[in-house]
Amino acid sequence: MNPSAKTRATRRARKRQLPPGCVRYMEVKGKTVDFAELWMQPGNCSVTLWFADKTCLHFDLDPGLSVETNYYDWKRGEQRVIKTWRAVRAWKQ
Repeated sequence: MNPSAKTRATRRARKRQLPPGCVRYMEVKGKTVDFAELWMQPGNCSVTLWFADKTCLHFDLDPGLSVETNYYDWKRGEQRVIKTWRAVRAWKQ
């Protein structure tokens, strides 16, 4: 491997590193989202992303949390709020 190829490979490896606490789910790359569900009730605290091909990515959450949701447009490189929903709180145990 020549030195410039090695430098490019090192840059790519650094770019792929995620900060602690961040997980990327590459299995869903390119899929079309049909809809998303947020459940915050006793026995079911979860987020599910449903895809057009009838698959889903499901997240079980710990109770006692709240979720604030915002929908943003980043097309011009700057964050623009499209919609904000009120916070949803899980039940108290």
